[in-house]
Amino acid sequence: MPVGPSASPLRRLLLFPVLAAALGLVGLAQLILNPRILPPIPRPITKCLSGLPRLPEVFDLDEFGLSALAAIVSATLLFAVWARLLGAHRRVLALATREHPPCLPALTSRTGLALLIGGLCAYLVTLSQTLAAERPPAAWAWLAVVGTCLVLGWLADHRNGARPLAEQGANLAFLAVGAALLVAVALTITGQPAAAVAAGTLAGGVGVVVWRRLRHRWTNLERQERLILLALMVAQVALVGYGLDSWRWLIREDEGCRLDLARLMFSQPSAWALTGTGVSTYHTAQEVLPFAVTSRLFGTGIVGFRLANPLLLGLTLPFWHYCFRRVVGVRTALVATALLSSAHMLQCFGKIGYSNLVTLPWLGLTLAFATWAASSGRWLPVSLLGVALGEGFFLYGTARLFGPILAVWMLAHLAPTSRRRIAVWSFVVVSSVAVATPMLLNFEFWSAIRETSPFASEIEPGDVLRGTLHRAAVSPLLFIHNVWHTHFVQCADTDPLTGSAVVLGLGVWLTASRRRARQALAWLGMYIATCVLVGGFQNHDYPSNTRMFILLPFWTLAGAVGLDSLARGLIPGSGQRRHAGRRLLLGGACLVAGIANTWICLGPSQWLPMDGALGDRGLLMLMVERTKGLGHELLVVECPEVSPHFAREALAAVDVPPEKYAFVKPDDLASALAEHTHRPATVLLIRCPELADQVRSTVAAQWPAAMERAYAHFHDGTPMLCFSNRPGSGPLPPVAGYWSEGEARPVGGVYEPSARP
Repeated sequence: MPVGPSASPLRRLLLFPVLAAALGLVGLAQLILNPRILPPIPRPITKCLSGLPRLPEVFDLDEFGLSALAAIVSATLLFAVWARLLGAHRRVLALATREHPPCLPALTSRTGLALLIGGLCAYLVTLSQTLAAERPPAAWAWLAVVGTCLVLGWLADHRNGARPLAEQGANLAFLAVGAALLVAVALTITGQPAAAVAAGTLAGGVGVVVWRRLRHRWTNLERQERLILLALMVAQVALVGYGLDSWRWLIREDEGCRLDLARLMFSQPSAWALTGTGVSTYHTAQEVLPFAVTSRLFGTGIVGFRLANPLLLGLTLPFWHYCFRRVVGVRTALVATALLSSAHMLQCFGKIGYSNLVTLPWLGLTLAFATWAASSGRWLPVSLLGVALGEGFFLYGTARLFGPILAVWMLAHLAPTSRRRIAVWSFVVVSSVAVATPMLLNFEFWSAIRETSPFASEIEPGDVLRGTLHRAAVSPLLFIHNVWHTHFVQCADTDPLTGSAVVLGLGVWLTASRRRARQALAWLGMYIATCVLVGGFQNHDYPSNTRMFILLPFWTLAGAVGLDSLARGLIPGSGQRRHAGRRLLLGGACLVAGIANTWICLGPSQWLPMDGALGDRGLLMLMVERTKGLGHELLVVECPEVSPHFAREALAAVDVPPEKYAFVKPDDLASALAEHTHRPATVLLIRCPELADQVRSTVAAQWPAAMERAYAHFHDGTPMLCFSNRPGSGPLPPVAGYWSEGEARPVGGVYEPSARP
């Protein structure tokens, strides 16, 4: 291993074995804890591990779990020693910078007092209407409260001679260019090439103007940084947006409810905007607003609906990079941003219309406002922070916990030790409470929250404490081990490369010097608070995949620190060639991680058998895709196990016109088949084996030349029958995790269910 010429002989002697031991232990932990996507443990190692102590089952680890935990802890400590010997921690973690709390506001002017009085009146209107509980609070009053908070912050800066928006003009122009590019990518995904070319041309024109005007204000490194960020934004939207209309990302029941609400948002906005009963008393209506906007812009089908998640993730990627830059250097921050943009958990969740994922971009925005407020000495970001924390109560439940999580960060950077800092805390608390008042006083909402928490009425107090501690203890390990295989997450929450780098990065985190300890402790404190609040306070036996994606930024930041430290150790020293070598090594690592995450999303995420209802809908959606391509009409036999209402919603979501499908009762099947004797059509019987003989005899009488194909449901072996009056159309392929293909035979043949695989 190459070592700098100034290193002592002892250091050069220790560096390689320490690093090799750390990497070997990390690899062993990955093999033990991530068996679904990695090769099995070699037999000699298995024999050695068999004699070691084992953990109790309460930790949800396999038989070698204690050995894996010991390997992780040992690897972290060894890499900390290695980083200390190398001195990498001094160059990876950024220097602590002095905080600049804003000056006390001077709002004694008539404008400020009038604005304050107007905002107070609007708040009283919102408060009275909320307490009346007869109707939702008026949107204009609530928006007036939000506007008052923001304008007060801007006015305070104006009175103090600051121009925060002008200071951020270059970054705002960069975001505008990025947004135009993402719109072009979204239009390409929706199959509108002409509009995509127009949006891309507009983005290119705006980008050229911005580049010519601002390139002299940016250093060469800053120009490269922004170009890489644009590429990462486009790549994330393209990765998450790929295959949005595929049957593989099935329409779940609650996704269908959100789709219905998104279609109603613009026609009845006053009925949904400020209540907690949009999808349910736990899922509010405002969390569906981004989906309603994309449905309005890109089409009311499932693709336009699902585009909200990819676009939000891509648009907020620069905000995460801005937060990362405060803790690490530009290069390490770019690595962390690249790892976050390709995370397989975001790719899988982004392909289904779950509003849960909106909380991750919102956390990035909120943390960016806090970072801006601490470093700039401006009141506008303080007001934005308060409004963002208050708005979090109108989003998915995880966002309602951002207050205590961000408080840990603010205690490290803006501890209330002076009048100026106390004023900052007071403004944030007051503005967030004012914005969140309609939800804070919605008692039905809090009752629903309680039932979805560990404090539900049917749970014993002792079980609450044990379950909370168990989930909080398991949450930090989800990056390398996850046994809750739901929502297309079938392995650890990060890919093996990123997960291994997280262990190494934690070692560097432990070596932070006193000058750099504040940033490290702030992020470590937020990580622990998130594991306890988000991971621990759930009503699930294990931390749910529908919430724990909120930890991805912490893992990718630690992984970037580990990769950058490793690159500095493998290619030490200074000089242009060595810097280029490190950049090439880090870029290659990010590319490998992106490929691995994409493979996990498109491959292992589909391996686990889904529940019966999802398999039914999967077959229905695949039949829709095939019959759309062949020009067939789809006839679905009605039975109690299949809901025509949901099936109609599913078919409408993928833009299948009503004239291309029909739901037929068994007694009316003969007349329907007679109408389709000379037209290509397919009959589908799902999960109703008791109707098989009746349907088969009816089809044989009306379509003598029809072919029958049986499918066995992977979940419970229940047969599903498909009849086609055009035998040459070919069979549907079997799909692992959903159904196996039976043998094709004439419709008059005797049916024998396929064996369950």
